[in-house]
Amino acid sequence: MLIGIATPYRKAGLLYTKHKQYFGVDSNDTLVIQGTPKEFNSTLDEETIAAQRAADPEGALSEWDALFRSDISAFLDDDLIEASIDRGRPLELPPQRGISYFAYTDPSGGRSDAYTIAIGHRHSASGRLIVDVVRGKRMPHDAHSFDPMAATREFAELIKQYHVSSVTGDAYAAEWVTPALGRLLVPA
Repeated sequence: MLIGIATPYRKAGLLYTKHKQYFGVDSNDTLVIQGTPKEFNSTLDEETIAAQRAADPEGALSEWDALFRSDISAFLDDDLIEASIDRGRPLELPPQRGISYFAYTDPSGGRSDAYTIAIGHRHSASGRLIVDVVRGKRMPHDAHSFDPMAATREFAELIKQYHVSSVTGDAYAAEWVTPALGRLLVPA
C-alpha cells in the first residue's frame, strides 16, 4: 500500500492528476480524500491560522483550505491545452505536398528531461497552428547508452521528410546542436 499526503499547490503534476481522476470516484485501488488541516488535526491554533491567512491570502487557499491554487500557472492553461487536442486524429500526420512546415527542437543531454522535437504548420484556411508530429528521446535506464548525437541524426531525418527549411530551438547546448544539425541537414 502506498499512502501520499500533500498540500495542494499548482493545478499540474501527479497530485493534481490523481485528484482530478479519482476525487469523488469509486475505485478499487485509489482513494483520494481532501480536507483542511483543521479537519485532520483539531489541535491547530485558530489564531496562528488567521495570522498566516492575513500574511498570504493566496497561499492560505492551499495551506489552510486544501484547494489547488489558481494564481500559479504555466505558460498555457491545462484546460486550454485539453480543448485544443483533436483526439480523433492520428498521433502523427504525414508530410503533405504544398504545406510549409516549421520545426522546434528542445535538445537535452537526457539526464533531466527528454530531447524533443515538434513539427507543425499553419492551416491555410483557418490560420490555426497544427502540430503534425512530436517525438522525444529520453535517457534509458543505462545512462551511459544515451547518445544526443544519435537523437540529433534521427531528428534531422524527420526534418528532411517534412522539407523544413529552418529549425528553432532554445539556447541549451547551442554550441554543439546548431552546427551538428546544420551539417546533417545540408543536402549530400
